[in-house]
Amino acid sequence: MRGTVEQARANGRRSLPMAVRAAFVTRYRTLLAAGHTANPPPERRPRQHGREKQSPARNLLERL
Repeated sequence: MRGTVEQARANGRRSLPMAVRAAFVTRYRTLLAAGHTANPPPERRPRQHGREKQSPARNLLERL
């Protein structure tokens, strides 16, 4: 994405075409879905109180 934006700016464009932006958004969402599949939320144990501890990968996914 960054390379495409830098190349567009070098060519004097102020924005990317909608088709290119839509392709980036679709790929981003696909990658996030794959990340969520690979890092499911922790299972809640019986009688557990409070929040479940999450892995660093899961925390990053939640931020993205």
